[in-house]
Amino acid sequence: MGVDSTVFYGTAPGRSGIIKSLPNINPNGFGTLTQEFIPKDYLDKRVRLSGFIKNNNVLGWVGMWMRVDSVNGSFDNMSNRPINGTGDWKSVENVLDVPEDTNNLAFGILLVGEGEAWLDECKFEIVDPTLVPTTEILNNNVGPFFDTPGELTYPINLSF
Repeated sequence: MGVDSTVFYGTAPGRSGIIKSLPNINPNGFGTLTQEFIPKDYLDKRVRLSGFIKNNNVLGWVGMWMRVDSVNGSFDNMSNRPINGTGDWKSVENVLDVPEDTNNLAFGILLVGEGEAWLDECKFEIVDPTLVPTTEILNNNVGPFFDTPGELTYPINLSF
């Protein structure tokens, strides 16, 4: 996993995040490329994370994911709308509520099984509260994931 400057979304030179399975991998194994930040500008809002995924020989599935770390956190990894096989750039999105008590927001790309995939041109935006979330509620009721969240208060490297 890392940054790829040879494969990217769009026509202008750029780079993307890449995740690739290792040879002879466990078919049930998975990996993620992750970033997290303190979502101070998104508290008490409904937020959409959008991006583009390209996939090559994915035998399991790939998805963009977002996790909201709060008392009643939420999570969406696209497991209910997986991408597999080989495909060109596809627009994807996660929509989650970010409660006032959220202390961390994590996101990235997840690869389950074999193959490789790229994520590019991620964007966060506040959306209308009537837009239906893509949530898989965690219902963990164990409090925030982190006592001391990271220093970033906004997402970076969205175009890798």
